[in-house]
Amino acid sequence: MSWLHFHLLINHFPVIGAWFLVIFLIIALRWKNPDFNRIIYGLFIALAFAAYASLLSGQHAEHQLHSSGLPFQSMHDNIELHEAAAAWTWLAFLLAGILALIGLLKVQASRWLIPVLLILSLGMTALSSWTALLGGMIIHTEIRDEPVSRFAEQIHLPKLRLGGKHRQQAKQSGDD
Repeated sequence: MSWLHFHLLINHFPVIGAWFLVIFLIIALRWKNPDFNRIIYGLFIALAFAAYASLLSGQHAEHQLHSSGLPFQSMHDNIELHEAAAAWTWLAFLLAGILALIGLLKVQASRWLIPVLLILSLGMTALSSWTALLGGMIIHTEIRDEPVSRFAEQIHLPKLRLGGKHRQQAKQSGDD
């Protein structure tokens, strides 16, 4: 399995999982069951790891795409937008994972944790869905001409470079 295939496989877990967490958290607000809350905390932590795997595999997939012979330059702007959104998405998942870990480690978690995680999961859902849409625009030319594509071009997210070893090598060789 290539990095491209792995990235396309793993990136669905954070996107879909964030939607399920919103539903589970709404149930948790109503049900107030500590065991159910611990399951939710575990899901947040698992999704934080999945989001990290998606981020890392995306960096490797970009490198593989660059050396694939496909017209990389025509995809470059979309890749940059997707990469910036992915970094912010990962930070949201990381924050939620840390808060969930605190909830797991505390015997009696504070009452504020579930509502805070619900608000954060709404943001995670929006960010991960947006990141997935931007990722789809890399290859799917049929959605690039949509109004959302024009809107995406106007968004200037600060770039967070969470690059790995291959990114440093690419910069040294002038490929990036």
